[in-house]
Amino acid sequence: MTELLDLVGRVIGWADSNEQVEAYAAHTRDADVEVYQGGIETLSTAETDGVGIRVVLPGDDGNRQGFAYTGSLDEASLRACLSEARDNWQAGHADKALGQVQAFIDSSSNDDQKALAHFLAGTIGSAEPLIIPG
Repeated sequence: MTELLDLVGRVIGWADSNEQVEAYAAHTRDADVEVYQGGIETLSTAETDGVGIRVVLPGDDGNRQGFAYTGSLDEASLRACLSEARDNWQAGHADKALGQVQAFIDSSSNDDQKALAHFLAGTIGSAEPLIIPG
């Protein structure tokens, strides 16, 4: 899991100054077993990796978002995915609410930011083990 956290940190680090970037990485491992009359008929396993990237950029009529996904974790694929998300934002609908969390953070005191983080961690922390109240 540390590798995936490092990977999404790198992707977020590639953000331009005028955009907000969110990255989500996943690794799954599946196993299927078919049993017939007490014996194993077939056994198969599969592992998949992927990264989804969302970019929020300002537009003339409000912020827009673009999204892209890649099933490859190499740097060239990740950079291409980020570029595709940037291209896709143009097709998105303008929404003045997009990106408002950053505006709140930029205009809030440290105490207000901590209070929001604790509230969110308490609200969804049990469903998301990576959210740790500070």
